[in-house]
Amino acid sequence: MDTYNELQDTIDRYIMNELSVEARAAFEQQMAGDPELRREVAVTRLIESVFRHKGERAVYDALKAMPEAVFNKQYAPRRRFAARFTPTIRMYAAAAAVAIVLLLFGIGTRPLYSSGELFDTAFVADDFEITPSRGEVTAEERYYEAQLSCALTRLASDEPSAPLIRMLSALSATSDFAYREEAAWGLALACLKDNRRSKAEKILSEIIADEGAFAGKAEELLAKLNRKRWF
Repeated sequence: MDTYNELQDTIDRYIMNELSVEARAAFEQQMAGDPELRREVAVTRLIESVFRHKGERAVYDALKAMPEAVFNKQYAPRRRFAARFTPTIRMYAAAAAVAIVLLLFGIGTRPLYSSGELFDTAFVADDFEITPSRGEVTAEERYYEAQLSCALTRLASDEPSAPLIRMLSALSATSDFAYREEAAWGLALACLKDNRRSKAEKILSEIIADEGAFAGKAEELLAKLNRKRWF
């Protein structure tokens, strides 16, 4: 090697696996008989490791902590090594930063399906088989059933959803109501119809946790509800 810079360039290329097979073998043979060269390679490899894990600033700070005469003579040229990595690392770092900001603030993403689309695909009248009770049932139970049938009929219409949500919330919270699961499913759909996505998500999660008759449908609908698309 004619100059220190040429030697350092070879060391850099050796560490970065840029040498040909023949050049690499010759350089390793040279290192085998030169302890000083092995030390140079070890120091440069350490610098490369610090740069990758802690960044360009950490490398410069560590090198500048050395006595000035030593730094200027032996390690200042290593700035070139860091510079070779800097553009790529900065590019990935910038892209990662942009992605994090977008995710944190919801910028650039939007739901794959609108609330209306989700409601239209999920609402199936045949899912609700409300058969009025006969025999020994209380007037209260018949009232609940009538309320649910009325709410589901209105759910299929263009009526405002807010009154339905209040009605279905009360029915789904009635523990001894035979059609409580149907009321909860209708409530989730009513929330979607009213574009209350967060509330619908909460109700669907509760339906899934209960592992009842509508758990499968709720899981499928929740997955669609959370799907996003970029821009």
